[in-house]
Amino acid sequence: MKDYVFPPGLVRFDAFEVDLRARELRKNGKRVKLSGQPFEVLAILLETPGEIVTREEFQKRLWPADTFVDFEHGLNTAVNRLRDVLGDSAGCPRFVETVPRRGYRLNREIATVVAPDPEKHSPNTSRPWAKIAVWTVAGLSLLIAAFIHFRPGRPQLASDSLTPVPFTAFPGMEVDPTFSPDGSQVAFAWNGDAASGSKGYDLYIKVSGSENLLRLTNHPSTAISPAWSPDGERIAFHRLDGPQTGIYVIPALGGPERKLLSTHSASEALSISWSPDAKRIAFADSTSSGEHHRLSLLAVESLQITPIHHSEKCQEEVSPAFSRGGDQLAYVCILRSGGFGLYTVALPGGTPHQVGLYAGWPNGIAWTSDDQRLVGSRYVEGTPHDELYEVTVANGQLRALPFGESGEWPTISAKGDRLAYQAGHYAGLNIYRRDLLHPALEAVKVIASTRVSVQPRYSPDGKYIAFVSNRSGNFEIWMSNSDGTGIVNVSKLNNPQTGSPNWSPDGKKIVFDSRHNGHQGVYVVDIADLVPHQLTTDALEPHQPSWSHDGKWIYFTGEGDPGRIYRCPAEGGNAVALSSEAGFFPQESRDGEKVYFATLSAGHGVLKMVSLQHPGTQSVVEGMPDILITNLVVVKDGIFFLSEDFVTLLYFDFASRKVKEVLKMKDQGTVALSVSPDQHWLLFAKVEQQDSDIMLVEHFR
Repeated sequence: MKDYVFPPGLVRFDAFEVDLRARELRKNGKRVKLSGQPFEVLAILLETPGEIVTREEFQKRLWPADTFVDFEHGLNTAVNRLRDVLGDSAGCPRFVETVPRRGYRLNREIATVVAPDPEKHSPNTSRPWAKIAVWTVAGLSLLIAAFIHFRPGRPQLASDSLTPVPFTAFPGMEVDPTFSPDGSQVAFAWNGDAASGSKGYDLYIKVSGSENLLRLTNHPSTAISPAWSPDGERIAFHRLDGPQTGIYVIPALGGPERKLLSTHSASEALSISWSPDAKRIAFADSTSSGEHHRLSLLAVESLQITPIHHSEKCQEEVSPAFSRGGDQLAYVCILRSGGFGLYTVALPGGTPHQVGLYAGWPNGIAWTSDDQRLVGSRYVEGTPHDELYEVTVANGQLRALPFGESGEWPTISAKGDRLAYQAGHYAGLNIYRRDLLHPALEAVKVIASTRVSVQPRYSPDGKYIAFVSNRSGNFEIWMSNSDGTGIVNVSKLNNPQTGSPNWSPDGKKIVFDSRHNGHQGVYVVDIADLVPHQLTTDALEPHQPSWSHDGKWIYFTGEGDPGRIYRCPAEGGNAVALSSEAGFFPQESRDGEKVYFATLSAGHGVLKMVSLQHPGTQSVVEGMPDILITNLVVVKDGIFFLSEDFVTLLYFDFASRKVKEVLKMKDQGTVALSVSPDQHWLLFAKVEQQDSDIMLVEHFR
C-alpha cells in the first residue's frame, strides 16, 4: 500500500467528523475519545475508500515484524473499540463491509469530504476527497453490547442472585484480573501456556464469550499484576522476575513493553492502581530487599515518585486502589500486632485515615462505583477458604459477601456492574515420603485419599505419623503407622478447622489447634484414649502449638493472626510472652535455650529466635536466607527448609551458618515438611494439581 498524505479537510459521515490532520474524531461537534491503533485503522481505511484493505496490509502498517503480539486478536480488538465508539453494526453495517478472510472495505456512499475553511488553510492545501465510511469486524460488537447494556439507573438485584460464572477455564493459574475501562475485556496473568513452553506468568487479554486470547508479553515471570489505563490504550503491570522486577507499560493492542521503574517488591506487594486522570500509578515498594513496603505515586510522564504519608501502625502497606473520583487512595495495612487494617488517604498530600481493623490475611481491595464501599478478600486462620467481603468506608463495618468462595484479588468495572476475581482450587493433596540418604530415588505416596491430607508429623520414635485431613468432612487430626497403614481419627471435634499437630517428646500425646465458635484454641489428646482436652491459658486465641523438649511447656502463637509467641505450662496456666512482635510456628531448639519462629518482612519469610533467658529480645538468625514460613523443621544441628520457589530442600547448619542443597523436590506443589528423628526420611504434602480461574459476577452493585 502506498504512503498517503492526508487531506486538510474534514470527512463527515452521519453525525461524525474525522479531522485527519488533527487526528481527531468528533460527534455533533464534540470530540470523541479515539486514538492509538483504532484511529490508525480508521485512517488507513480512509486512504482507499471503496477498496479492500487486507488484514496483511494492516499487519504490515500497524504491527511491524519485530513486534511481539497476536496480530489477529489485536486487529479485532482495535476494530471492536472503534465500532463501540461509532455504534455500528457488524450484521448490518452502515459504514464498512467486512470481506470474509480478506479484510475490510469502506462504503463510498456514506461520507463526504468538507472543503477546508479558506481562512484556516492556505489555498494550495485544498483538494477534492472521496465519499467514505467507517469500519468494523463481524461479531465482536455483539459481545460489547452484551457487556454495556446494564445501566446505572436499574434496580439493584438481590444478593442471592449474584452468581459467579467462570470467565476463564484454562489449565494452570489465571490470576490478578483487571477490567478494561468499558468493562468488555479482562487482562490477567497466566502461567499455563503449555504450547509456548512457558513456565512462568505472562500477560493476556480476553473478551467475554470468546476463548481467544491476546498475549501481550513473552517474558515468563515469577508473578505479574496488571492495571488498565483509564483511556484503554495501555496496560501497566508490576513484574516479579529477579533483576527485571519493576513496573512496565505495554499497548493494550500489543506492542513493545517499556519499563518505567525498577522495584524491590515481593509477590504479595505487586498490586498497582492507575489513577482516573491517567497521570499516576500507585504502587508499593521496599527501599531494598528485606525492607518493609511503603506506598508511593509514580508520575507516568515524568517518572517522578511521590511517597504517601506513612502510618506508624503499619508493618507493610500494600494493595493501593484509587477511588473512582481519584481524590482518595485506599490501601491495606498489615499491622505490627497482627491482622490488617484498611486505610484511605485524601489526595494530594493527605494523612492516613483508618477505616477499620480486621482479622486475617488480606488479598486485594477494589472500590465500588459510588466510592462508598470497598470490596476485598481475606483468609482467616481456621476457616476453610478465603472469603470476599465488603466494607462501608464511612463506618468500617464489614460483611461477608454471599458468594466468592476461595476468591482473591477482586476488581470492579468502571461502571460498577461487574466484579471479577481469581478463585483457586486444587486436586489430590496427599502425603509423600523421600529418602534423604538416597536423594535420587523417587517420592513414594504413603497417605492418599480423594480429599486433603496435609501437615504430616513424625512421632519422636519415628513409628507414627500425625496429620490433618478432611476425609471425614471437617478437618481433623489423624494418625497412622509410618508406612501409612492403620489410619485412626484422633480429634473428632467437628469444628470448622483443626490442624497444626505436634507430638509430645514421649510420643504419647499430640497437641493441636482448632477453631470453635469463631475462636481459636489449643487442645491436647492422649493417643491411648483419643479424648481431646482444651488447654486452659490466659492468652487469647492460642494456635500453632508445639512442645518443649522436656515436655514441661507448650509454645504457641497468641492474641492475633499472626500474634506474638507465648508459652505456658503443658498442663495449662498463665502464659508468658516471649516475643515482642508477631510470629508464626514456634519451635524450641534441641538444647532448650531458645525458640525459633518465622516472621514476615516485605513479603518474605524471615527466621528469628528469642532467648528463653531474655524474653522479648528476638534477633534474626544470621546466615539464614528467606524462608517459607510453614516449611521448616528444626533438628539438633540445623534446620531443614524449602527454597522460596518450593522446589529445593535446603539445610542450614548452625555451626557453620552455611546453607547446602539436600535434594530437588521436582515440582512446586510441596508444602508442610517433617523429618524423621534419624534424619533418614522426609515427609511432605504435595498438591497433585493446582489451578486458578477468573470468575465473573454480573449485575454487581
